[in-house]
Amino acid sequence: MRKFDTFRAILKGFKVDIEGIASRQRAEIDQATREYNKSVVGEKVQGIKSEYAGTIASVRRNYLMQLDEATAGMRKKNSGKYRENYIDFDLLGKLNVITQSGVQLTSAELEVFTKDAMVSRSSFCVRKVQDMARNNGFELKVPSEAGANLVIDEADRKVREVIEKYDGDPKFTGSTGGHYVSIKMNANGRFLDSLEAKYADETVEDVTITTLSKKEYTKMQQKTAEEAENEGVEAVSYTHLTL
Repeated sequence: MRKFDTFRAILKGFKVDIEGIASRQRAEIDQATREYNKSVVGEKVQGIKSEYAGTIASVRRNYLMQLDEATAGMRKKNSGKYRENYIDFDLLGKLNVITQSGVQLTSAELEVFTKDAMVSRSSFCVRKVQDMARNNGFELKVPSEAGANLVIDEADRKVREVIEKYDGDPKFTGSTGGHYVSIKMNANGRFLDSLEAKYADETVEDVTITTLSKKEYTKMQQKTAEEAENEGVEAVSYTHLTL
């Protein structure tokens, strides 16, 4: 089972149900249009729409409840990896000493420090090791609760929009325009594939360390130098103002 299959099942079930209801409603409206004259057909059509309105609203509520449960469940799976606002000062002190030594670190050494940080459940220490990795020419990926939840929330938002607004007519006509085009397209659920890939990047099962390309490493060093220079300018400006 893939990570976002629950979202897929909810969207697929809703699409089948809402399109079935919409099809039956259209059939009844078409029949009324053929059978009644213009003086009464408008009233008949309005009556048919009113009859179906309650069913459509009920279907939407049902699937929104399923979506709420699925989203809450997925967020819960990501919780507990880190202790909120916690810093392991003993480990941080050790990492700072290593950084200040200027010794070039290997990927194996970074992996050990990363696992120490993960065991401490301090997201601050994990971010510190990631910074150390970048400064040594590596990219370090670890499970990110915040990053994973952002992807979950994006999936929830798009599925929710379909459930709340999709009218059940899969056809695109000349009158279909604006934002509603994306709602019709999202009803097929294909957007979940790319979000699932993003989610997988944020929920890696183990520590992964890759070497930065020369271009990426040079760009990172330039950015660090610019930030340091800007901090120096701000410090000088501040000192000047306080004299």
